[in-house]
Amino acid sequence: MAKDGAAVKGMDSKGEVAESKIQALIQLLGDDDVKIRKVARQQLQLIGKDAVRFLEDVATSDSDGRIRIEARGLLHKISRDDLLQTFHLLAIWNDQQIDLEQGAYLLAKFAYPSLEKREISDELDRLADRARGLLVGLKTPRRRIQLLNNVIFTEGRFEGNRDNYYAPDNSFINKVLQNKKGIPISLSIIYILVAQRLGLPIYGVNMPAHFLCKFEGDDEHFYIDAFDFGRVMNESECIMLLKNYGVDFNFHYLKKASNRDILSRMLRNLILVYYQNEDDDKADFLKKLLKILKHYSKKAEY
Repeated sequence: MAKDGAAVKGMDSKGEVAESKIQALIQLLGDDDVKIRKVARQQLQLIGKDAVRFLEDVATSDSDGRIRIEARGLLHKISRDDLLQTFHLLAIWNDQQIDLEQGAYLLAKFAYPSLEKREISDELDRLADRARGLLVGLKTPRRRIQLLNNVIFTEGRFEGNRDNYYAPDNSFINKVLQNKKGIPISLSIIYILVAQRLGLPIYGVNMPAHFLCKFEGDDEHFYIDAFDFGRVMNESECIMLLKNYGVDFNFHYLKKASNRDILSRMLRNLILVYYQNEDDDKADFLKKLLKILKHYSKKAEY
């Protein structure tokens, strides 16, 4: 009767029922019967994001210890399920149409589930806004890159994290923006995303051992090492850099990287780091994301 009455009054009784159902299922997470707890867990996981705010309340409260632990575990699973679904939507596009900023955000959200995309976008906007006014009147590509380098590396104080190169945070764009330290590919992603906001033709180069950026103008092209404060390089210097890493040169190494290539390399880096840290659970999950990128790599060519 209550349900019918609410509907007659125009109230969203469906929302009320859903909320009461979620609350009841959460209470069943503390039941003594293992089977009942399992069913409640499964139902809440199926409900997914709609259950998150209720689970968060329980996970941070002084409620029954068993419910609190179960709630935290479910939040972890729901977050990962949601990330998998969102990554499918990202990867379905063709290689270059994949949104690099969204991809970098999703990888960061894997480690920092409460992260909002605007936290990343706002900081990238700030860097671009700082450079935009200073670029006015600068005609040559090298002068423009010199100015961008000054904004990012001199004023912004971004640098390569040589002391703690293999820390996972070096691959998460939010932490690189916060700590101002990263590895070649994460610093290059920031460089590329700021350059995009300024209309500068800068792309990634998936060179072995050391990721680079490339300025590709109508009359001039050159390479940029974001790990070395934006050092401008020619092809000969790229060859020498590879030799220093013990890698034989191939011109294929200097071709433009697609956004799918860039995100795949980021994932491979993180997978390796987590396996080295014996954190197999995280590495195995990231392998699922990598598999999604590979799955759509051919199908997305339309």
